[in-house]
Amino acid sequence: MFDEKSYSLKMDKTIEVFVKELSSLRTGRANASMLDLIKVDVYGQQMPINQIGSITTPEPRMINIQVWDVNNVSLVDAAIKKSDLGLNPQIDGQLIRLPVPELNEERNLASQIKRELDKTVKSFVRRANDRYGKALQLYLVNIREISQKLSKKHAIGVPRRGNKVKLVEYETEPNSINSIITGLIYEQSPSISFAEIQKNVKKISSREKRKIINDLALIRKNRRHRPPRAFEMVNYTFDLVTNYGMFRDFHRHRALTLERQLLTTDNGFDIPNEVIELGIKKEFNNCMNFTKDVFNLIKKKNPVQGQYVVNFAYNYPYFMNMNLREATHLIELRTVPQGHIDYRRVAQKMFNSIKKKHPILSNIMKYVDLNEYELERFESEKRTEEKRNNN
Repeated sequence: MFDEKSYSLKMDKTIEVFVKELSSLRTGRANASMLDLIKVDVYGQQMPINQIGSITTPEPRMINIQVWDVNNVSLVDAAIKKSDLGLNPQIDGQLIRLPVPELNEERNLASQIKRELDKTVKSFVRRANDRYGKALQLYLVNIREISQKLSKKHAIGVPRRGNKVKLVEYETEPNSINSIITGLIYEQSPSISFAEIQKNVKKISSREKRKIINDLALIRKNRRHRPPRAFEMVNYTFDLVTNYGMFRDFHRHRALTLERQLLTTDNGFDIPNEVIELGIKKEFNNCMNFTKDVFNLIKKKNPVQGQYVVNFAYNYPYFMNMNLREATHLIELRTVPQGHIDYRRVAQKMFNSIKKKHPILSNIMKYVDLNEYELERFESEKRTEEKRNNN
């Protein structure tokens, strides 16, 4: 059941913290609240400055701190210098003066940014409302109407539940290899047409073609050595259903076509192992089912707006179409040990699907990691921190 009082208290606390953080920003004028987020390590604990001394603002650009214990003066001084406020403490016995410099450079930069934004935003608004902008808006509406009409007529079936990774479109491997080798030769063959080269490539023996692909894989020494552009001649389409958090990671890859559907609760949801281990599976299911009930109420009239209440754990349908060059980059990157276990497993399934249909071409993906790891991200962060400390 929705507890309005509980959520109201949480929101009030969030707003209170936000206001406190805003008050700590430098504005060019002295403000005691600027020091609120600074903690000093004294008496075996982290304490705010206003519990170690009295803070006053005798002048518009001056903050005074009268430290009560002389032994804490150096500690307060160090904490202020360590903060990102850019203040330079001046010590006079137990009194610390903090001159607050003017923000002339920052103000000039902010004014310049504002002027540019004013011009840019007004330009966008003006273009959106002129005859070309309105024509574009109408065009986009027409596309959506055609798509919706076709969907009502031909989108027949039931929602898929659970995680799905399926390779649904691909070319035969012999034709794909011919296209890659043709593209590879074309670049170094001035005045010879693509069709002529393609005709000659078809005459090359299967054994020699296999050797060409294997040689290209052999010269890759790390995953940053991307395959030649000729590998963009081969394409794959994957039909996917994953949780929404995973979709957001794959959505970062721009050198591919990704088309999604509306976010709904129709495809079920994932229960993380950590939730089960914590013994809160029942509470998690209650939360997800409550989300589904609220979504179903909203979607009757506003299916697009209803997406805002759907939790990231719900599964989400989308497809990705990419060439072999981009597939190599995506799958090798998303199977590194430091990656999240969810998208690592999806990328591994994508690789296995390609390998099953294209056993020769998949050799180019030589840096795919199919192993399982525990806490690898944590171990990676530890190694990074150790390197940083040693430098």
